[in-house]
Amino acid sequence: MNMKIKIKCPENIDEKQTIGEAKAQKVVDFLEVNPLFEREVLRIRRKFSFPLNGFNFSNQKKDVEKLKLTDNSEFIREYQLLTKNANLALSWFDSVREFILYNIMFIPSKYPVKIMQYRAAELNYFIPSILITEHISKAKFFSYIKDNWNTIEQKLILLPKSKIHNMDEDTVKYGKKIVELRDKNISYRGILEILEREYPEDKKLLFFTESNLSKIDERWRNKTKSS
Repeated sequence: MNMKIKIKCPENIDEKQTIGEAKAQKVVDFLEVNPLFEREVLRIRRKFSFPLNGFNFSNQKKDVEKLKLTDNSEFIREYQLLTKNANLALSWFDSVREFILYNIMFIPSKYPVKIMQYRAAELNYFIPSILITEHISKAKFFSYIKDNWNTIEQKLILLPKSKIHNMDEDTVKYGKKIVELRDKNISYRGILEILEREYPEDKKLLFFTESNLSKIDERWRNKTKSS
């Protein structure tokens, strides 16, 4: 029995950013008569106790999200391997996953690029990343960034802001050194002489005073204490 595959443009994505319905339909026509694809889809659904016809996308999407399948390494391995074995481009990863879940084949992006995010074990926030699945030209890559900047920016906003990166250039360059030397009871005058010897190319040091070093010392201690 050949399964029938319904194709659909992903929600909240401009159809112009996809490969297009006509091109997607040609791939789907092949998959519908591919016994390996049908067999593997049913096997994966049984393995994870999914409905054999998939979940109802309209009514059960939130229930599926609660299963946290995006973090399930075994499920990820299964749909990625199926994508490869079905001779599909890597850009079809998400489409195959959604088909296994909902029995709907979402039309993939025309860009072989995906915005992803992961949570490192030691962090309590998600880190956004960009996955490139196929060769892409610089022009096409920058086109993708431009078209998807709002989505990328929304994820960037959630990242913590580094206190260190907000320091002025002099504090970043000399702060740690000044604090280490002061903790050895070296005077600011002595520290300035050491800096002038170690950074002879930095002519700005010729205009530094002990007061400048004191302020850098204070800023570095305060920033690193609160970071």
